[in-house]
Amino acid sequence: MNFLDDKRTRAFFLAALGVIGIIFIFVFKPSKNKWILNQGAVWNTEYHITYFHTDDLGDSIIKVLREYELSISPFNKESLITRINNNESDSLDNNIFVLYNKSKEVNVQTNGAFDPTLAPIINAWGFGYKNNTTPTQAALDSMIQFVGIQKTHIENDRLVKDDTRTEFNFSAIAKGLGVDKIGELLSHNGIENYMVEIGGEIVVKGMNSKGKNWKISIDRPTDNDSVIDHNSAAIVTLKNEAIATSGNYRNFKTDATGAKYNHIIDPKTGESAKSEVLSATIIAKDCMTADAYATAFMIISQSEREKILESNPGMKAMLIRSDSIGNYNIWTSENFGN
Repeated sequence: MNFLDDKRTRAFFLAALGVIGIIFIFVFKPSKNKWILNQGAVWNTEYHITYFHTDDLGDSIIKVLREYELSISPFNKESLITRINNNESDSLDNNIFVLYNKSKEVNVQTNGAFDPTLAPIINAWGFGYKNNTTPTQAALDSMIQFVGIQKTHIENDRLVKDDTRTEFNFSAIAKGLGVDKIGELLSHNGIENYMVEIGGEIVVKGMNSKGKNWKISIDRPTDNDSVIDHNSAAIVTLKNEAIATSGNYRNFKTDATGAKYNHIIDPKTGESAKSEVLSATIIAKDCMTADAYATAFMIISQSEREKILESNPGMKAMLIRSDSIGNYNIWTSENFGN
């Protein structure tokens, strides 16, 4: 007798098929992924975050950005780094711990050209969280005495300063870590295709909406601190990489004599860095690294740049330089943007 001839067996079999059908429909339910864009203002700049997912994660993104600001922003009077600068705390959270260690690494690699303890001098030039005028040489000489990340260290999760006047401003690297943190949030939610951009610092993963590698435009330098011009100097292709650009052509001040001072400060002199380099763009595996080296490459010599690139195989660079009559030329390291 066929086992389906038994009524009870047949009923059980049909019921089982129903359950299997329900499970099949549940497991193989068609994906409703779609491209989502979250954008807004943060840290006196804008962010644009594009990703392929079923749900809008905008609220989670804003939460991460706000928590990060309360950790590392020297412009926020309630942040942890403000309390550290005011000697009201010496405790570290994970954000400052990561930024500090990467800053110290880049400081060594660049022979001191990158240093997050420039806060007092940055403030003195009017580019920081205090609005000051152009400093005198005597003032710079005084402040340079307690500038230097090598004059600080971490001890048992505490940030120890040799001089209590030392203050931190991680602005030259913090935006990059912020980009990485949003990228981590998206990845932890299973998102395989995204682009995170905060104030021009970018990390990408997977493919864009056309199923191709992400293409990023690098701005042509424009000597204007009030209007942002996005004319393109070059377009690069990225896959699972980060890119950051530092420039001296947007954030600058002009004194009563007409002299121009850009926001990139040389830690060795405390003065506004003078260079033929208008912008430096770095491609790296993470945006924090790209951000830090983009700043340092504005200051260090070409031989130092090439030495750093040789010792960091995954890193690539592009420099836009100006000649004596205002024309600019582009230099790129090997395989930049490919």
